[in-house]
Amino acid sequence: LRAMAVLAVLAFHAFPGRLSGGFSGVDVFFVISGFLISRDICQRLDAGRFSLLDFYERRIRRIFPALIVVLVPCAVFGWLVLLPDELQQLLAHVASSAAFAQNFRLVAESGYFDSLSALKPLLHLWSLSIEEQFYLLCPLLLMAVRSPRLRLGLVLLLGLLSFGGNVNRVATDPTGTYYLPHTRFWEILAGVALALTPRTRLSARACGMLAALGTLLLLAGFVGLSKDARYPGWWGLVPTLGTVALIAAGPGTWLARQVFARPTMVFIGRISYPLYLWHWPVLAFIRILDSTNAGTPIKVLGLAASFILAVLTYRIVEQPLRRPPGLQRKAAGLALGMLAVGTVAVALSLSGPALLRPFAWLAANEGALRDLNFAQRSPRFPACSASARAAMPELGYCLQGSTRPPTAAILGDSHAYHVFYGVAPLDTRREWLMLGNSSCPPVLGIHVKLPGTDCKQMSATAVRAVADDKAIQTVVLAFLGSYAIEPLSANGSLNDRGAAAAVEMHDTLQPTNSNAEMMFRGLDRAITVLENASKRIVLFIDVPALPFQPADCVDRPLMKRTQERCSVSRAAVLEQQATLRTMMQRLAQAHPRLRTFDPLSSLCEVDTCAIKHGDMLVYRDSDHLSLRGSAFLAGHFLTWLGH
Repeated sequence: LRAMAVLAVLAFHAFPGRLSGGFSGVDVFFVISGFLISRDICQRLDAGRFSLLDFYERRIRRIFPALIVVLVPCAVFGWLVLLPDELQQLLAHVASSAAFAQNFRLVAESGYFDSLSALKPLLHLWSLSIEEQFYLLCPLLLMAVRSPRLRLGLVLLLGLLSFGGNVNRVATDPTGTYYLPHTRFWEILAGVALALTPRTRLSARACGMLAALGTLLLLAGFVGLSKDARYPGWWGLVPTLGTVALIAAGPGTWLARQVFARPTMVFIGRISYPLYLWHWPVLAFIRILDSTNAGTPIKVLGLAASFILAVLTYRIVEQPLRRPPGLQRKAAGLALGMLAVGTVAVALSLSGPALLRPFAWLAANEGALRDLNFAQRSPRFPACSASARAAMPELGYCLQGSTRPPTAAILGDSHAYHVFYGVAPLDTRREWLMLGNSSCPPVLGIHVKLPGTDCKQMSATAVRAVADDKAIQTVVLAFLGSYAIEPLSANGSLNDRGAAAAVEMHDTLQPTNSNAEMMFRGLDRAITVLENASKRIVLFIDVPALPFQPADCVDRPLMKRTQERCSVSRAAVLEQQATLRTMMQRLAQAHPRLRTFDPLSSLCEVDTCAIKHGDMLVYRDSDHLSLRGSAFLAGHFLTWLGH
C-alpha cells in the first residue's frame, strides 16, 4: 500500500496532467499511519509495557534520520543556487519542518501573491507535520481511555467531528482545510478506528470483494480526483475508505498476494518514506533553476535520482540508526541534531540577504532582485475612507493614492492592482482610487469563481460605488486577460492546471456556455452603468503573459542567464490575446466614447517584448508587473491619457 501511495504521489507531482488525483496518495499514508501506530500502542498498553518515552524514542529513530539527511542538503544547495528571498523562505521552511509545523507555516504564507507551490522545495512536509502532531495526542488519548469500547467510541466521535469540520470549511477556507490538523485528523482516525475494531472472521470471498472494492476506490481517486475540486471535503472519503477496505481485507486475498506482496512493491514500500522526502525537493529545484525547460526527460531523470537517494538513505542512514546497540543514545543524538538544524535555519533566515549570500552577484543584481519581491517592498497607500470601507468590507483592494478625495478610479483584479501602484504616485492631475479583489474582473451580472475565490457581488459593489461617486470622473477597467482562454504563462503551467481552466463563470441574467461571451456581456453592462453616470471609461488591455518566470532572467550564484531567455515575440502575444482583443474591439464598437489603452506599444519593440531593461525587471512573476515595471508603464499610460 505504501508503494502504491508513493508512486501515485510521484506521478502526480511530476506529471499532474496525467494522474490528476495522485495527490490522494497522501491520504493513503494517513490511514496506514493511524492504523499501525494505534495498533502498536494498544498492544503495548494491553500487555502493560507501554512507555511514552519509549514511544517517542522509536518515533525519533523512525522519522528523524531521513528528514535530517534531506533538510541539510536542501539548505546547502539552496544557499548555492537560490535568490535571497527564495533562500530566506527555504530556511524558514527548514525551521518549520524541523519543528513539524510546516503545515501552519504554509497556511500563514498563503495568499494571492504567495509564491507558487511548485517552487517550494519543502512544501510536501506539511503531511509529515500533521502526522507528528497527531502522534503527540494519540498515545495520550489511548492511555486515558482503557476500555476498548470507549476507545473506539471516542475515536469515532473525534473522527466525525474532524470530518464535519473539513466538509464545513472546505468551501470557505480551502487552504486551511487542506493543511490544518483538525480538518485532516479524521483520515488518520479512520485508521485508528480500524485498528480498534474487533476483528471479525470474513470468508475468503468477502475479503476478496473488500480488497477489490478498496483497490477500485484508490484507482478511481488517483485517476478521477482533481485539486480543482474542493478537497478533501466529501471527496476525501474515496482514498480513505479505499485504504480502510484494503487493510481490513487482510493479507490473504489474491490482490494482496499477487499485486501488493510482489518483491518490487514491497521494496518500494520500504523506501517510501525517504522516497517521499527526496522526490519533491528534486523536482522543485529543477523547476526553480529552469521553469521553461523542465520537460519530461528532465523530470524522469529527477525521479530516478530520487529513487537512488532514497535507497542510499534507507540503507546507509535509516537502517543502522534503527538497530541496536545504543538506541537511546541514537535517539538523543538525533533529537539534538534536529534541534540544531532548526536553530541554525532560524538564525540564518533572520540574518538578511547580505549575510546569507556574500557573493559579488548580489550587488550586480540588486535592482532585479528588488523587482521580484513586490510584497515586501511595495509602498503603503492610504486605505479607503471609513464610509467607503464600511460600504464595501468584502473587497480585497480598497486603496487611495492620497488622503484627498479621489477623482479617478481603477476597477478590477490583481492586474488592476499592479497598474494602480505605478499610476497613483505619478499622476499630478488626478487622485486615484483602487477598488477590486484578486481574481474578480470588473463585470456586472457575471458570477466568477476560482478555487479559493468567490467574487459574488464584489465587482458589482465596486462598479456601483464608483458610478455613485460624483467626484470620480475617470474610470479604468483592468483585469487578467485569460478568464475566458487558456493562458500561456509560467504561472499557469507550474500550477496543476492553467488558471483559466479552473474558472467557473455564470451569467446570472442571460445564461450562456461561452466564457468569452460572458466576459463581453459583463464588461458591457459595467461600462453602460458607468457611462450612464457620465464617467470617462478606459479599458486597459492586459499585459502579455510570459511563458517563463522573471526569476529565470536573473543570474544565480552558479548559473549565468542569457538575455534571449527574457523576451517573448510580439506575434506570440497577439496570438495569445486574440480572443481578448476581439472582445475589446466589440466593446469599442458598442461604446463609441470608450478609450482603449494597449501596453504593447510601451512594452514591446517591433517584433519582441523584452521584460528586462538594464537591471530592471518589468515583471515580478509571469503575469504581474514589478513596482518599477508598473511605474515604467504608468508613465506611458498617463501621457496617453492626458487631461
